[in-house]
Amino acid sequence: MLWTTLKRFLKISLIVVTLISTGLFTNAWSAEKVQTLTFAWDYTPAAGQVAVTIWEMHWSVTEGGPYTKLADIPNSGNLQAPITATVTGQPGTSETRYFVLKACGDAPKEGGGTEYLCSVPSNETSYAFWIDVTGFSAPVQFRILPQ
Repeated sequence: MLWTTLKRFLKISLIVVTLISTGLFTNAWSAEKVQTLTFAWDYTPAAGQVAVTIWEMHWSVTEGGPYTKLADIPNSGNLQAPITATVTGQPGTSETRYFVLKACGDAPKEGGGTEYLCSVPSNETSYAFWIDVTGFSAPVQFRILPQ
C-alpha cells in the first residue's frame, strides 16, 4: 500500500515537473502587452542654460522609483513623443507603470571639453496597462505514462 502511494506521488510529481519545465503552467499566468503612448511636456530653459539635446524617459513598477531608462528622445523642438512600451503581467489585470522625464545635454567643462548632464526628474505620471486575456497554448507531448 505504501509503495503504491509512493509510486502515484512520484508519477504526479513527474507530470507537474514536466508541465512546469515545458512552460504550460507559466504561460497561462503571464502575457505581454505592447502599447504606444504619446507623452507631452512643457519646457522653458533657464537663462544661461545649454540646449537640451536628449530627453530621457524613465519608468518604474513602483510609485516614486527606482526608475530605469525606457527611451532616449532626440530634442527636435517638438515637446511630445510616442513611446512604445512592453509590459508583462497576469492576463485580465492591469499593470501600472510610473514615468518621469529628464532634460539632458552636453555642458561645457572648464578647461575644455563637455560632459553629459541631466536635470532632476520631472513630476511623475502613471498609466495602467490592461493585460489582455488571450487563448491558451495547446498542450504538447500529451501522453499516458506506463503503469
